[in-house]
Amino acid sequence: MRILQVSCSFYPKKIGGTEVYLRALNRQLIKLGHQVFLSFTDEFYEKNGPLLREKKYTIDGVEVFVIEKNTRDLKTADIYFDSRRITYDLFKNQINRIQPDIVNFHHFSPADTITQLKVVKELKIPIILTYHTPGMTCGCENLLFLKKRVCNGKIDYKRCLVCTQFKYGIPKALAYVWASLPYFFSESIGTFTSTLKLKGRFITWLQLPWLSRKRIDRWQDGFKMVDHFIAVCQWVYDFLLENGIADEKITLCRQGIDSPLTIARKEKSTTLRLGYLGRIHPFKGIDILIKALKLLPSDYKIETFIYGSLEGKANDKYYKRLLRLARSNKKIKWLGKIADSEKFAILSQLDLLVIPSFWRETGPLVLLESWASRTAVIASNLGGMAELIKEERGGLLFNLDDTTDLAKKIERVYREPGLLERLESTIPPLRTMQEVSGEIDSIYNKVLNTKLKLKTNE
Repeated sequence: MRILQVSCSFYPKKIGGTEVYLRALNRQLIKLGHQVFLSFTDEFYEKNGPLLREKKYTIDGVEVFVIEKNTRDLKTADIYFDSRRITYDLFKNQINRIQPDIVNFHHFSPADTITQLKVVKELKIPIILTYHTPGMTCGCENLLFLKKRVCNGKIDYKRCLVCTQFKYGIPKALAYVWASLPYFFSESIGTFTSTLKLKGRFITWLQLPWLSRKRIDRWQDGFKMVDHFIAVCQWVYDFLLENGIADEKITLCRQGIDSPLTIARKEKSTTLRLGYLGRIHPFKGIDILIKALKLLPSDYKIETFIYGSLEGKANDKYYKRLLRLARSNKKIKWLGKIADSEKFAILSQLDLLVIPSFWRETGPLVLLESWASRTAVIASNLGGMAELIKEERGGLLFNLDDTTDLAKKIERVYREPGLLERLESTIPPLRTMQEVSGEIDSIYNKVLNTKLKLKTNE
């Protein structure tokens, strides 16, 4: 089978949970005898440059096709909802070169994905969508209503618009008023300011109702084109049902990990060694961890190792804020980005991995990797983490965005004899990517056979 994976990004451009999952999945699919290709859309900014350009490279036996868009002179509509014929034609050329039997999307954006879905649908190729992150459908990207309450994900124009405005700092009362205005009024303003290429915070606010409605319309149109959905955790499965996706079109297929390299035995220490591994991003909640550490007595023997990758300049401001928060704490060590080959060795030397995420994780994979290294976890009581850590098996949960509760959990581990050993000993069995790929292979074959039967009966 010739399989095309469509992602938001890939190695070496970006290394996040989706990319790690995809790379491991692709390796296993190749072992099963499939030919795998990958495509993603990227951006560049160049005066007098081409509108689009292509590049191709190979990694782990997978040919990667990249379409790069020049955002230098794009209108707002094209940035958020690119419907230019040139984009459509370029992706169609990719499909015609690859000739896939099935296409598996691993992200969803109102701009690129809709164009790509239309191409694949027109060519009558089966479509799978694997839902990896809340940002695929949530305008605020974290599925937390007004940055506080866990959202069930139900797509609703007014509710989503209020929440999105709140994200941009608009007072709640004003957000509700703006969301209640007749849509034709805000649509006219949005299209007018977009055509004139007006920019700025106030202009963005004026355009939000129009952008939100178009995003929801595209989400609904796009999901109608999908033949089958893969939910990587239970909350995603429930979310899809909540938004009208039929139960028979969804398969729950939880994440797994590659078999780790040889794990080094933990070095004994009287110091409690905490760690964070992941992206430097506000949704990852590193500031919550640093604030919690400040609440602990200064004489506690606790060291914290932060391994964080800063991708691009978008999160520079947050990173600087973290450095300011941590500058008086000499027990926090900033150790930068690490290679995949180092990950398990580092995790195996920690006593606890802390995952203070401020968004609905679908895993995260680093939790599974920590468990594979026989290292317990303290995580936010949210999303996939709350599904995995049950009754203090393999870790502890703390209340979302609650620095005091996190500090109490760390202190409990520090002071309670035998707790750390009990958490480590109750780490549950882990799924492997070999198991995951076998299930996904079955899904591919089922969807492909159903599609072939429909073609035969036409």
